Amino acid sequence: MRAEAAGLRWLAASGTVRIPAVRGHDRRWLVTDRVPPGTPSARAAVRLGRDLAALHACGAPAFGAPPPDGPEDAYIGLAPMRNVTSDDWPRWYAEHRVLPYLRRAVDDGTVRPAEADVVERVCARLPELAGPAEPPARLHGDLWHGNVLWGADGQAWLIDPAAHGGHRETDLAMLDLFGCPHLDDVRDGYQQRHRSPTAGANASACTSSSPSGARRAVRPGATPSRPSPRHGPRS
Repeated sequence: MRAEAAGLRWLAASGTVRIPAVRGHDRRWLVTDRVPPGTPSARAAVRLGRDLAALHACGAPAFGAPPPDGPEDAYIGLAPMRNVTSDDWPRWYAEHRVLPYLRRAVDDGTVRPAEADVVERVCARLPELAGPAEPPARLHGDLWHGNVLWGADGQAWLIDPAAHGGHRETDLAMLDLFGCPHLDDVRDGYQQRHRSPTAGANASACTSSSPSGARRAVRPGATPSRPSPRHGPRS
């Protein structure tokens, strides 16, 4: 829980996205403020997009950099995630966010060798596919829809991060991969704060492979859109 608590505090320190306050943690428990549940709305989604762009703009020391006081060895969902730093995003992403999970998925039998070969070939081409170089962004890191809580206050709150420094489009790809209510409104809000003609294109296509691979590596046959026991409100 140390990594998650450090990640929540790092995101909250940006003053951008809404994060439930961390009240305490130990090796087994994490206590945060409860978010009274509401319903998704277009207005909240636009605000989430704007705030997410502002979060990314806060930056990180390097690709793979953990939050302050966060461990190098962390988790994304139930899968181990190593925060090894680099200044080369395509190589770092392939070596630390795709290939380790791909190998586990092949070993577990959830990905066939022929399928793995396709992913490995994409990894080799990441430098040409990823688009212009960008500085490290401050990422939530596990931003599937189950980690977005739509509050009774009309705002979207983020929980359960795998926070680190990375490519900003990783969070956008994660929302797209597993589906997010009012996703077009989230994108519109993001573009209001971060205007880029390439946003949502090549890098997002590349980054969608990591979260999917992580879940297939540790939960054979799982349905990604179904929250695991670790995803959801904490009190």
